[in-house]
Amino acid sequence: MSRKHHRSVLVVLVCCAAIAVLMVPGKAGACPVCYGAADGPIANGMNMAIFTLLAVIGAVLAGFVAFFVFLLRRARISVRQSRPVVMRGVPEN
Repeated sequence: MSRKHHRSVLVVLVCCAAIAVLMVPGKAGACPVCYGAADGPIANGMNMAIFTLLAVIGAVLAGFVAFFVFLLRRARISVRQSRPVVMRGVPEN
């Protein structure tokens, strides 16, 4: 089968799915939260999902910050160890 055939099959399937959704308008309607019912279980579930996603994003960002702090500390230690220590008043050998 050619790419054109696969694409035409995909277009037909998407059109059939769209027609099926349009034939059952009650099932395709918005959820109760969209109509203003903010105290239902769906609203609570969405709020928890939002908080979970915020926590995951915060954890990932904290990981990046911790990694860069780790790199900064390692770089400072490396610079200190590679530089010779010269004390004033003490002759060098």
